[in-house]
Amino acid sequence: MPSSMLSDDTFSQANIAEFAGTAPVERTMTVRGTSLKAFFLLVVAMGFAVFGWNHASRVLETTSGIT
Repeated sequence: MPSSMLSDDTFSQANIAEFAGTAPVERTMTVRGTSLKAFFLLVVAMGFAVFGWNHASRVLETTSGIT
């Protein structure tokens, strides 16, 4: 039976480093980094929410006459 070319170990850090010729780099999560990324995503989500809300209100005004 042929062996599978793609397995769980295909994209492991060690295999990627072997092909790139570099040592694998392990990074750890910090509370500061996690909270900054969460805050950034919250700001992005709020920005899109405001954009969507304004767009929906303009569509309602033009189509139904509701102000």
